[in-house]
Amino acid sequence: MLSILVTGAAGLIGGEVCARASARGHRVWALVHRRNEVRGNDGRLVPLAGLVQGDVRAEGLGLAAPPPALDVVIHCAASLTFDAPELELEAINVGGTRNAAAFAAGHGARLLHVSTAYVCGWRDGLVAETPVPPATCFANGYEASKARAEDVVRASGAAYCIARPSIVLGDSAIGTIRQFDAIYQAFALIARGLVPVMPVRSGASLDFVPIDHVAQGLCCWRNAWQRPRARLPISPAARPCRWRNLPLRSVLFPSSTRPLWWMRRGLIRPCSPHPSGACLPAWRAPMRAISSAIRALPRPVRRR
Repeated sequence: MLSILVTGAAGLIGGEVCARASARGHRVWALVHRRNEVRGNDGRLVPLAGLVQGDVRAEGLGLAAPPPALDVVIHCAASLTFDAPELELEAINVGGTRNAAAFAAGHGARLLHVSTAYVCGWRDGLVAETPVPPATCFANGYEASKARAEDVVRASGAAYCIARPSIVLGDSAIGTIRQFDAIYQAFALIARGLVPVMPVRSGASLDFVPIDHVAQGLCCWRNAWQRPRARLPISPAARPCRWRNLPLRSVLFPSSTRPLWWMRRGLIRPCSPHPSGACLPAWRAPMRAISSAIRALPRPVRRR
């Protein structure tokens, strides 16, 4: 049994990691900033060894009394807003990681840092699981800040493992997700008819991973630490889902039991490929028709 501190424990990934680590019999200490509870992806309260209020932006994670005899620090806390101000991303994603690494090293604990697969930036071809090259260009400030955070971890002196999960979706079996973040905001725009056309390349794949796969991978740190200073990619299968096969029903309305009748009636239909060979849109929908169809469906329940 290990003693584990999880930062960002109130978040989607942090909460599910807490739930799975606790279910394995580990003593889990949850660091939260504003909330006073930790829930797994199923919405249930997680039994904890302790819940502590702190702030990753502060030295020592802002903890007045650190948990005793820690073995592992799992650093999930981060700002996930792509267009957040640079000072915010620097303070939370970079400075917070620096504080978490120093805290782990100071307490003789190993550090599992949750980064992102998108530290690869604007690179084509095969991208190796190696440190990010200095000249890498990024799509947004979030990606750049997570790349800088990885550099901080490597220079910290702590025994570490860096995990790089892809875009997180709901449970692989039933699609349940506790909160709608990131890609779900884009799905909502599609469902409401605000984005009637989605440009994609022909045969484009989707870099999606279910939350249970991510949390399970993060709980396999023992295997990752068989090699010092390891990296743990958590990505799709060898044959990822293609855009044309995206199951919109399970993604957009995982709690709905009603069929997508507006698709059967032709209210949403695949677009024709462009003559040049580039598959322009994935779906096209008349806005009025799709809006009235969605209003007739039950809304998914957002769990807190």
